[in-house]
Amino acid sequence: MDKLLTREQCLSVMEEQGCCKDEKITAPFVEFQLKHVDKTVDEKLKLFDEIKSGHKPSCNLNHDGTLSIFWDGWNPKKNQCVCHIIKRLYKNKGGKVNVSKTFCGCCAGHVKNTFQCALGVKLRLRDIVSSPISSDGKKQCEFLFELINSK
Repeated sequence: MDKLLTREQCLSVMEEQGCCKDEKITAPFVEFQLKHVDKTVDEKLKLFDEIKSGHKPSCNLNHDGTLSIFWDGWNPKKNQCVCHIIKRLYKNKGGKVNVSKTFCGCCAGHVKNTFQCALGVKLRLRDIVSSPISSDGKKQCEFLFELINSK
């Protein structure tokens, strides 16, 4: 895909992917949004601890208005991704995997979905900043999103 499409096209395709987009996973995020519909994105992020879910990565609202989202399940001692597909590849390939960082856009699609539910805004994936598979296990997943129509 990296050779056939532009970087922007790859990100656009991958951000629409993502596992765990079902109602059971998104319910706590939707409930949070309904409870705090009158608050700004910044105010909502300060209240994020209210959400009880194993699918809630940490995040940072950046000075330029973008949102960085980090998967916290990364284990630096094991140099592993949080992605179950990549974990299976590690296991099957003896710990050596060569996968394009573009593939991480699938995890970005998951966090995009849950954060859109919680924040009540549209997000657009701007960049896959880092991942264990692109850093030889030295960095966690970091996704950079642009907020669309936020207050």
